[in-house]
Amino acid sequence: MKTPKETIDTLLKNSEIMLDGARAAGVQSDIFAQHFIESTVVYEGNDFSVSKSNTTSIYGIRAIVDGKLGFMTTNSSDSSVLRDVAAETRQLASLSVPSDHHQIAEKIKNTGYYENFDPELQAISPADLYHYLQLVVDEVFKVKNIALDRAEISCVQQFWTLSNSHGLSQRASATNCSWYAMGMGKTATEVTSFDYDGGCVWDKASLERKIIETMERFRQSLSGSLSPRPAKAYNGAVLLHPVAVIDILGQAIGFNANGKNHLDGISSWKNLMGEQVTSRWLSVRENPLDKSRPEGWNPFDREGISTANHEIIKDGRLNFVAHNCFSAHQSGTKPTGNAAGDANSLPQIGFSNLIIENAKEQEISDWALCQQLGTGLVLKRFSGNADPISGQFSGVAKNSWWLENGERNHAVDETMVSGNVFEALKHIQTIGAALHTTIGGTQAPYILIDGISVTGG
Repeated sequence: MKTPKETIDTLLKNSEIMLDGARAAGVQSDIFAQHFIESTVVYEGNDFSVSKSNTTSIYGIRAIVDGKLGFMTTNSSDSSVLRDVAAETRQLASLSVPSDHHQIAEKIKNTGYYENFDPELQAISPADLYHYLQLVVDEVFKVKNIALDRAEISCVQQFWTLSNSHGLSQRASATNCSWYAMGMGKTATEVTSFDYDGGCVWDKASLERKIIETMERFRQSLSGSLSPRPAKAYNGAVLLHPVAVIDILGQAIGFNANGKNHLDGISSWKNLMGEQVTSRWLSVRENPLDKSRPEGWNPFDREGISTANHEIIKDGRLNFVAHNCFSAHQSGTKPTGNAAGDANSLPQIGFSNLIIENAKEQEISDWALCQQLGTGLVLKRFSGNADPISGQFSGVAKNSWWLENGERNHAVDETMVSGNVFEALKHIQTIGAALHTTIGGTQAPYILIDGISVTGG
């Protein structure tokens, strides 16, 4: 078994082979290289049906020739193939449409080797994975009214580097183990809608505890979805579960704090830096350096720029707009470390490890939020359309429930919800203090919003 350093050195050596030709031709170029070692076990059809292991290396090369961009990928580590791919990328670039804004990152001082790596997780065996997936299944079946459609656990060692013709070099390695379960609540007379839950850890020591926590949450969600009744129709306040907060509010925030969308004129927050765009109760930040949420841990971005903790919305005001090298050059500013993507894709713009929270740091419990709503809908999973440009959203409430006098009364069925995200963000009534980590690593609280249309079945 290679050490992390040996694997990183191989990625850098092969990247250097591809860069040599670019330097000789006077071409700007960068290489995003990744190596994965992944083992997966699947439970499906009431049996442990799949066990697989996969090792993959991939190199994504960009070349900029006279402002023209070319991009190719290869999973070969053969030096002659790497040179050929680099030459083909330069040739491809010469045929594309030029833009002055195609850029690679400048060399920076704070580069290095970053690690979030657990040797115990690296050494995990297939038998161990079967054991932990059995734990997932056993935890789900602690109650008898669940039909488990699929469960899966994967352990990944990943290594990635960014090298470019300006001399920038970044390196990182990480381990993670992720799992999920998907199923329905089921009795002799009814079946609920699908729900799913899971988690991810970077170390073996916390794996068992986290599996138990997430599968308890999954059980409770499905059991609580049984015996649904239609919700009462009304227009007013709805309590958003953290999952709905991310699905409805989080996606709109990410879209409208994207610098490319500002430049393209499709962000509703264009030219609103420093202006009030949400309720003053809301703050949103990202922390890609949070190692406890390995899904979004990212010490440098897709272009090699060091990442940082950014406060996107502060006390309801737009405080930060994300840029990659292209959008930064176009807007006359600096890249922010938010180039998103992998070796298979060109750099886009995105955020890592989002945190949506109460700006006022008030100790408002989830129970207190239910009491404040009194009677109405708690929306957990939103299935429908949400347009981040207009803000309009409309869809069905899944795995959601109805409150009466602040107490959970019954699951809801065939309940439509609709509204406008931008109006909802401005009409936040209260934000809970407790942060809940969901699949993907985003943290969000329960949020009570007003102005939502609820239509019962």
